[in-house]
Amino acid sequence: MDTNIVLSICQVVAVAIIPLLVWWIGYKAQNRQLRIEAKMQLFLKLMAKRNVNYITQEWVDSLNVIEVVFQDNIKVCDAWKDYHNSLNTKSPTYSQKQAYKLQLLSEMADVLGYKSLKQTDIANVYHPKYLSNSKDIKDATELELLRVLLHSKNLSTPMTDEEFAKRKKAVSLDDDIKV
Repeated sequence: MDTNIVLSICQVVAVAIIPLLVWWIGYKAQNRQLRIEAKMQLFLKLMAKRNVNYITQEWVDSLNVIEVVFQDNIKVCDAWKDYHNSLNTKSPTYSQKQAYKLQLLSEMADVLGYKSLKQTDIANVYHPKYLSNSKDIKDATELELLRVLLHSKNLSTPMTDEEFAKRKKAVSLDDDIKV
């Protein structure tokens, strides 16, 4: 075969394959970067809300995607399972749920390259008393409003105890809510 023909075939193959190869490498690099960013965003959300004493939808949503975002890291997934189990009030590890949360966040930090971030650092948070007081006032106000609304037929007519019991059962309030 003539060397010009061989060179021409090599050039055609190179022109066809090299752009595909460059695209594939770029795609893999971009996909890897997106996964790292997803891990970082999830970690930062959990860190920002790590010491909030009430459960928010954002916290629950963040916990529920841990196994997807960190699927390639067994230590994080195992730490999440341990923490998840400790959240059940009937679990023998319920009293240790804070320790399991710290372990989970510590494993996530380690994966993301925060090797010097220790559990004691994670446990150290800033939470002004004003925010706690504000939340307590809001909760008390909502509970009082609920009590008034549940005990009233309308704004000016209160319910009898029997009517209230039926209303309470109809809206299926927990027994531990005192209204």
